Amino acid sequence: SYNFIKESFQELVKILDERIDSNLEENREIQFHTENISKFLKTGATSSVLLLALVQDILNLSRIENGNITTKFEYFSVPELVEDVHSLFAVQCENKRVDLLIECEDALHHCEVSTDANRIKQILLKLVSNS
Repeated sequence: SYNFIKESFQELVKILDERIDSNLEENREIQFHTENISKFLKTGATSSVLLLALVQDILNLSRIENGNITTKFEYFSVPELVEDVHSLFAVQCENKRVDLLIECEDALHHCEVSTDANRIKQILLKLVSNS
C-alpha cells in the first residue's frame, strides 16, 4: 500500500540523517573522505525526501479523487519551512553549480502562520524543482 511505501521512505530518510550525523562525528580526522561520504549521504537523503514527496502527492491525488482530502492547520515558521526546502536542494544546486538564494523580510522571522504546512512545503518543492 501507499502508506507502507511512505513509511519505508520516512525510515530511510531517518537512517540517512542519523548516518550523516554519526559520520561527521566519527571521521573528523579524515576530512576529505568524510566530505565525500557526507555529500553522497546528503544526496541520498535529499533524493529520499523528494521521492517521499512524490509518494505523498500520489496519496493526495487518490484522496482528492475519492473526496477524502483533509487539511491540517498548524502554526509554523515560514523562514524555517523555506530553509527546509532550501536545504533539500542544497546538494543538487551545488552539483549543478546553481545558486539558490532565499530572501525573507525581517518581519517574517518573528511571524508564525496557521495553515497546512505540508501543502505549502509541497508547493515550494514543486516551484524549486521545476525551476
